[in-house]
Amino acid sequence: MVEDTETDDQSAEDEMGGHTELLAAESSVFTPATTSSPRPMSPAEANKRRGKRKRDADLLDALRDMDNANRAVLQRGQEQRDQYTQLLFEHQAKERELRRQELAFLQSEAEETRLLWRDFQDGFLSVLGQLAQSLSQRNSYTATLD
Repeated sequence: MVEDTETDDQSAEDEMGGHTELLAAESSVFTPATTSSPRPMSPAEANKRRGKRKRDADLLDALRDMDNANRAVLQRGQEQRDQYTQLLFEHQAKERELRRQELAFLQSEAEETRLLWRDFQDGFLSVLGQLAQSLSQRNSYTATLD
């Protein structure tokens, strides 16, 4: 088998004009050695495979744990957003109620002010009428004296 690679290298060198030394070194590094039959695994290699499987399982467990932790964080974030939204809705409802009470108070004050103003106007007109009547009587009294 070694002889085959040497003759292949020789023919490649003839074609490439001497640049095959680098190619031969590269091909020997990167080409796997081929065997005619699969060899049985040694116990050390079997343990390596089992170890790799265990590492893969450990990695999957770690990824699952990270995913579960991430989901828990997302769930807490969603719960906090829901709680904040609920508090916001409650605050808005309280604000609406306070505004409604304030509007009702202002309307009642406005109605009371209108009633007081009307009473004042009625009283003023009454006093003005009495004054006019008194002046009228005075003028008639002074006219009779003249």
